[in-house]
Amino acid sequence: MRKTVVLLGVLGLLGANSAHAQWSVTPEVGMTAVMSPNTMEGNSWIPSWRLGAGVDYQFPNSRWAISSGIFLTERVKQENVSGDFIANPDGSFNLSNRPIRSYKDAATSFYVPIMAKYTFPLADEVNLSLATGFYAGYCFARSTRNFHNYLPEKEDVYYIFPEPTYFDWGVLFRTELNVKNWVVSAGYEASLGVESRAQYSNIARRNVFHTVTLSVGYKFQL
Repeated sequence: MRKTVVLLGVLGLLGANSAHAQWSVTPEVGMTAVMSPNTMEGNSWIPSWRLGAGVDYQFPNSRWAISSGIFLTERVKQENVSGDFIANPDGSFNLSNRPIRSYKDAATSFYVPIMAKYTFPLADEVNLSLATGFYAGYCFARSTRNFHNYLPEKEDVYYIFPEPTYFDWGVLFRTELNVKNWVVSAGYEASLGVESRAQYSNIARRNVFHTVTLSVGYKFQL
């Protein structure tokens, strides 16, 4: 009887270790590039940074996994103010299509992805993984950079600035190369949320901002 209890205990510990081995955490550091569609020269890619940790759950006896985590990044976008109202001497306003001012909007955000991942074994301790899903994020800090005013200082201008939103969501795709415990990943994200609302109105502006990511990390099995 005692041997049976001991055997069951050993089997239980092995089962627990097997279950824990299905979880992994991968701290990562890398860079991003955001395509900003609102520039006078056309679309431009603006680089920035990205760091965080991914969490994976690998289904037993399967190549499928659920991938999530939490990441911190800075999304830098070019903004241009144009088409606003110019004040006339008689107090009336005319709509102007000329550029008025430009600046870069830097938004520091954290976001959480939820993805389905499939892994292809390539060689001994070398795997290629493909993942796709959704993400949700929140911006907690903003700053303005490279401010430039195109109008004469004495010209009276009535500016209508967009009021940025702080929640973001979108879709993403990610590919990973796993060599032993090292992970090199490249990804693509498309934001689909409301970027901003016009000041003094409820008009929403939607721009699909395209982001590419490149990062390196080290995977820890739990």
